[in-house]
Amino acid sequence: MGAAVHDRYGDLREVVEIRELERPEPAHDEVLVRVRNAALNIADWYGAVG
Repeated sequence: MGAAVHDRYGDLREVVEIRELERPEPAHDEVLVRVRNAALNIADWYGAVG
């Protein structure tokens, strides 16, 4: 599955990468939720850039 990965602080145009990841397998007491859309609000943006 494709995922936008952000694993360090900095300019989001430089630190966010699109990667292929394996689909997670939930444990017997967990559920897997499909996310169709996501967004960042201003607080997320400021938190991401450090």
